[in-house]
Amino acid sequence: MCKTSFIQLVAETVYSSGVLDQLLEVQKLDAYDIEGAIHAYYNIISQPCMVCRELSKDKLSNRHTSLHSIPLEESLKIVKDYLISATVKDCSLMISFRPMVDGDVLSESSHSTVYLGSTKQVFEYKVYFIDLDLKPLKKMEDYYKLDKKIVNCYCQMAKTEHKR
Repeated sequence: MCKTSFIQLVAETVYSSGVLDQLLEVQKLDAYDIEGAIHAYYNIISQPCMVCRELSKDKLSNRHTSLHSIPLEESLKIVKDYLISATVKDCSLMISFRPMVDGDVLSESSHSTVYLGSTKQVFEYKVYFIDLDLKPLKKMEDYYKLDKKIVNCYCQMAKTEHKR
């Protein structure tokens, strides 16, 4: 019973706080994913794009190659939005609870409250995002390589499943 009540408490808190909606909004900053952001990265560091060099002309997306002709400010925004989005995709959420007892006055603090119907209790809670160190710019190539590896593994797995 205690475990079930705790799960209900966490679920109700996450839902009523809207914290996942806030997280999603920040994750949506990344409009290009790493496949596009890597081109903007090469614009910023003023180096030839290794991705364009690796891919044959027929595999290059016009959407991505056109990123090499955008202004530097726009490249900076694309990469910054990618790094912020990647940071929040990898952050953790911490929620603290304090049960309210009879006689407690709802505080004017930054804590919100949630009611747990199954136990007829009110809890003060606070939600924190932790591990929000911004992903470093110098690792953009590593993020691109990791993404390629993941896509290749998925394609291999899909081929294997299709053969069954």
